[in-house]
Amino acid sequence: VLLKRSDNLDLFAKMNIRLSYDEENNPVFYEGSIIDITQQVMAEAERQKALDALRDEKTKIEISAQRARQESQYKTKFLAGMSHEIRTPMNSIMGFLTLVENDLFDDKEEMKSFAKDVRTASDTLLQIINNILDISKIEAGKMELNIIEFALRQEVDKALAIIKQAMKSKGLQLNSIIDETIPEGLIGDATRFRQIILNLLSNAHKYTEK
Repeated sequence: VLLKRSDNLDLFAKMNIRLSYDEENNPVFYEGSIIDITQQVMAEAERQKALDALRDEKTKIEISAQRARQESQYKTKFLAGMSHEIRTPMNSIMGFLTLVENDLFDDKEEMKSFAKDVRTASDTLLQIINNILDISKIEAGKMELNIIEFALRQEVDKALAIIKQAMKSKGLQLNSIIDETIPEGLIGDATRFRQIILNLLSNAHKYTEK
């Protein structure tokens, strides 16, 4: 029980008390013992407080470890996907520059066409690198979409321009057929759309023999 001392401080006591009766069975007085266990109670309270603090700390560590594992998985998946996406425009740039370096173009107009395609591939590569450098997106495990109006056929042509030299070097023919019922202007993320088309074309180039 909790008692008050004469100086008004709390005192925890363990009491063993019984009521005494007289010969006529009337209650007369209480008798027994009171033991001061304040130190024991306070020590137990401190021990419990320490245990609760340890449990809280353990929970925080487990949550932190789980978050770290999750972020590591996000980074691994994110970077694996990005490394795949980097190769296609990089190979395209190297392919066009090799053609220019070895004078493998018919005239100045074709060389300008090569330069334009290198610019398209470089822009795509830069966008991918910017995504990789955005650590907040990696740790969040998500890629935010940039919702704008874009020209469908223009983005398809950009993807074709990046992959066409690789297709040509492998002796593959590449044609683009777009359903006329699809409107020219669409709403969405132009970069992601182009990247999807480019990934499909890259896989087609990789696994198509003829």
